[in-house]
Amino acid sequence: MTAPDWGDFVFGVLWAPAWACFTACLARAALKRWPPPRSMLFQWSGVAATLIAVAAATQHWAEAGGAAVSLGASGLAWLWTRRKKRRKAAALTGAKSRAVRDRLARALRESAKPRPVLRPLPGGAR
Repeated sequence: MTAPDWGDFVFGVLWAPAWACFTACLARAALKRWPPPRSMLFQWSGVAATLIAVAAATQHWAEAGGAAVSLGASGLAWLWTRRKKRRKAAALTGAKSRAVRDRLARALRESAKPRPVLRPLPGGAR
């Protein structure tokens, strides 16, 4: 068994994010605006998955392993951006909207409380 080729491994790790950044720069030059970060993450994931498939088909295992690490990193980056958005959305609610939300929740809880049910009288209706 031969020693792993670290150059191929590093190439596998760095190629997908470098390609995503390169295409983002091209989009910036063409459209005069940056693409959304989520599209860059999806492109990073797609390039890494394609690189895994091609490297595995050609039996370049070090490169495939590096691309797998890159794919995992893109997944973690995607999860991190989602966590950050939820926190940001919660911070945007002000005191007024929080009070309205709490009032609505209180009213819904009160309307969900059980109430006495109308039942016929023991002697029947007169």
